[in-house]
Amino acid sequence: MERVIPMRGVLAVIAGLVVSAALMIGTNLLLVNVIASTSATFLIVTLACAVAYKMTAGYVCAAISRDSWRATMVLVVLGTAVLLSSVVQTWTLMPRWYSIAMTCIAPTALWLGARTHARRSFAPASNGPIMGT
Repeated sequence: MERVIPMRGVLAVIAGLVVSAALMIGTNLLLVNVIASTSATFLIVTLACAVAYKMTAGYVCAAISRDSWRATMVLVVLGTAVLLSSVVQTWTLMPRWYSIAMTCIAPTALWLGARTHARRSFAPASNGPIMGT
């Protein structure tokens, strides 16, 4: 009996990682031209963007995997591992509060994004307002 690889889940995790990385890298490249990368403003803006981008990545993963919690958990684990490697590399360059905040925000926002999709998928359909009455 052959084991079938759940391609939808694999693609969902890859898509989540790509969405998260592309948005974060793109934003950082744009912001560096406008704000000094060591300023508090830059750090706060990137944290706020991280929340939105990680939630988006979690949502994308849940949408592609059709709300597979296994795919979401793999994304959270891999996304956090990638983030931790970045934190280790920049530990002496960035303020500690930023690194710790980013480490806490990423897995939470990924999970919330997937949860948002799950709630939206199972919400009762609304017929909207009745017209002409």
